[in-house]
Amino acid sequence: MSYARFSSDNYRSDIYCYEHMDDGWMVNVAARRYTAATPIPVLPSRWWDLEPQEAMKLLQAQRARLDQADLTPIGLPHDGGEFVEESAAACLSRLEYLRGLGYWVPQGAIEALREEAEAMEEA
Repeated sequence: MSYARFSSDNYRSDIYCYEHMDDGWMVNVAARRYTAATPIPVLPSRWWDLEPQEAMKLLQAQRARLDQADLTPIGLPHDGGEFVEESAAACLSRLEYLRGLGYWVPQGAIEALREEAEAMEEA
């Protein structure tokens, strides 16, 4: 299961975070971000509930803008890095650390890991 992908938060996420069956909780950090002269269209949080034609129109507009955007270096200490954490709590700490440095970490990933860490403490 992934907590966040680089496409999360309308391609703003700087992290790809998931639990690996053998290695633990993985955090991959992007080396570059999309930068565009005009804003990249933001999809509604539940875009899949839209009428199919409207959803496709929005997805195509977003993809077209991403294709025109530049990928520029982020410029923070862990660009392109990878972390392996032994627990959900350690992974949560890692994401909070990365967010504190200025990486875009989706709030949903923080919340999901916090819930998982709390559930593991109770077990």
